[in-house]
Amino acid sequence: MKILKFPSLRQTFEYDCGPTALQSVLLYYGIEKRKDEIIDIVGTDRHGTSPQKMVKSIKKFGLKCKHGKLTLRQVEKNLDKKIPVILLIQAWPYIDEPTVDWENEWRHGHYVIAIGYNKKGICFEDPFSFYRSYVTKEELLKRWHDIDARTKKKHLHFGIAVYGKKHAYKPNKIIPIG
Repeated sequence: MKILKFPSLRQTFEYDCGPTALQSVLLYYGIEKRKDEIIDIVGTDRHGTSPQKMVKSIKKFGLKCKHGKLTLRQVEKNLDKKIPVILLIQAWPYIDEPTVDWENEWRHGHYVIAIGYNKKGICFEDPFSFYRSYVTKEELLKRWHDIDARTKKKHLHFGIAVYGKKHAYKPNKIIPIG
């Protein structure tokens, strides 16, 4: 599996996966922004972050994006060009939910960044996990939806391909402490 060299950042709260995903993408392109600043710009609250505000914010940071309903093939084509794709999926059920019918589940909306793929699945930088995460393509198609808690608008196969600069992230870069 070919995987982008991508920053690993962790969300702080249950609801800041959107700003954390965006912060990772910004850093991938060499744009260093504090998460609290991103949270203010995208308007994150305890209900999360709306996809529309994510898109507007990407443009404010000087990047471009294509967003809306995507196919798996479109995600793969972007990854082939080293363009990360933020997806809005269902993930990380409550502890007391041993099994989840992901096709009919709408309570566990979560932003992840697609950073790699192979024949069988997609690899993510996941703001919730301390490790890279992976899901089969078949499973992703069942999970790839969410509902905006504020507007009740449903998002099916929603993705944001973020581009506009050459990727600049260097995982082994060392800088002096100021």
